[in-house]
Formats: sequence, C-alpha cells, structure tokens
Amino acid sequence: MNNLEFDLALYSAEAVFQAAKAYAAIAQIEVEREPGLCRCSILRSTAPMELTALEFANYVLELSCRKEAGHEGS
Repeated sequence: MNNLEFDLALYSAEAVFQAAKAYAAIAQIEVEREPGLCRCSILRSTAPMELTALEFANYVLELSCRKEAGHEGS
C-alpha cells in the first residue's frame, strides 16, 4: 500500500477527491480529509503501485494548478 499526503495550503482538497474519482477505474484510492491535509491510501492498482502513486500525485498537482489559475474547465 502506498500513502500520500497533500497539504491543503498547497493543494486543493477538491482536486484530490476529483483525482481519486478519475483513477477509480485503475486503482482503489481511499481519501481522508483532516485539518490542513488530505491523506490518500492506494490500496490496489492495475499498474505498478509506485507508478500509480507518482502519476496520481502529478494529476492532483495539475488539477490544483488549473483551479488556482481559474481554468477548471480546461
């Protein structure tokens, strides 16, 4: 199992949940929101776990940047 933490001062919680939903077809990702952060546990994946974790983190970053820049529909 891989665990990731996203500091909500840097990342959007909405982006974390949106990414987890988008990855549902290839991975089981549990998201827990706590004060100031989101914790993600990748429980299963059709791809190698490390690759899934890295790609998931990149996608959360991309979604957070889009939200920050006001390009949510892009």
